[in-house]
Amino acid sequence: MRQVPIKGFPGYEITDSGRVWSCRRKVWMKPVLNDGRYYKVTLFGKNLKLHRAVAVAFIPNPENKPQINHINGDKLDNRVENLEFCTQVENMAHAVKCVPQKPQSKPSTKLRESDVLLIKDELAVGKISQSKLTKMFGVSRGCIYKIKYGINHANT
Repeated sequence: MRQVPIKGFPGYEITDSGRVWSCRRKVWMKPVLNDGRYYKVTLFGKNLKLHRAVAVAFIPNPENKPQINHINGDKLDNRVENLEFCTQVENMAHAVKCVPQKPQSKPSTKLRESDVLLIKDELAVGKISQSKLTKMFGVSRGCIYKIKYGINHANT
């Protein structure tokens, strides 16, 4: 996992998977959904979309393309390998081509693949307890346990 300072936001760093670290408070910032479409955090009273922050921090943009495309079509998957700079025309063409993804598991699943990746990151870092993760994501302790030990969501 790579982690670099966020340009324009001193004291904050972003990882290549889209997590924001507060250097001053020594905590991971909790992202929220912006209009139900993109993850964001609020820093110094400004909304920072995580996909844009990851792209700016880790992806060269020599052609100065203004938009960011989620390659796999999942707007909540902010891993650097899933992002690319694009024009509005390229972004719209990709959106038309994108077929809605089939669910990762049963339709009743509460977690998206991006949520599972965030939980795995939190468990690896070890700063947030499993019980706090259950409250954050609205799942059972058994679900967190299965994610931790690769019993469920094994291919994420």
